[in-house]
Amino acid sequence: MAANLIGLAHLAAQQERREDAAALLGEATELAESTDSHGVLRWVAGAREELGL
Repeated sequence: MAANLIGLAHLAAQQERREDAAALLGEATELAESTDSHGVLRWVAGAREELGL
């Protein structure tokens, strides 16, 4: 689920919806933290860096 949110964040950023992208990455972070999904947290961090968020 959290990984899907990362994909949606990329789509939002491509559509110039940066606030939505940031919110989606925030939600992905919360989900990943709640399930101790450290790999997904790294993906979120990478997406934030790539998107400049």
